[in-house]
Amino acid sequence: MRPYGKRVTARHKVRHTARHTPPRQSELIPASEWHPLDGVPAPEYVPPVWDGPHVGLRLIGAFKTLARLPMPRMSTASGYWPQYRHEWIDLLAQAPDDAESKALLEQQRNRTRALPSAAEISAMEAAIAWPGRYLAHRPLMMRIVHRVAIMRSRDVEMEVIATRLGRSPIQVRRINRTGLDVIADGLRRDRAPVF
Repeated sequence: MRPYGKRVTARHKVRHTARHTPPRQSELIPASEWHPLDGVPAPEYVPPVWDGPHVGLRLIGAFKTLARLPMPRMSTASGYWPQYRHEWIDLLAQAPDDAESKALLEQQRNRTRALPSAAEISAMEAAIAWPGRYLAHRPLMMRIVHRVAIMRSRDVEMEVIATRLGRSPIQVRRINRTGLDVIADGLRRDRAPVF
């Protein structure tokens, strides 16, 4: 029997369960793994499912990885040799006089380029194709998401990106976020593993 005064309906059950579902708990970094006073950056947070901001982060990372790949150099008209030969006297004349400038020049000449790992390259190959795969039916959104990711990988501010796209920053942010959410929905639908 029902208790007096309480009428339980299916609608009441749905409202009752929806109201009392526990909120999604945030995942904290265990104290044994990282502490803010250690002087090292926090480990990267990977959400349990794809969401728009994480898709944007992976797209930007894909274009940063692409920029680190070795690219073939264009040859000159005379082949792969330089236009002219530098003699020792020419190099001495071009060298700076003060020690600080010399140290800076040596540091620039000794710069090495770190190549991406195989895992970074495979993640890049997967992520670069997302705008074309999931936003093919929305070409404007696809172009904006793609260009924003490329320019953000080069650390260009959103206001500059919006100016180059000929739109307001608010509009570019809104279209970009919507596009990233559409891509995240597609990745969840395809059950793509989160990386």
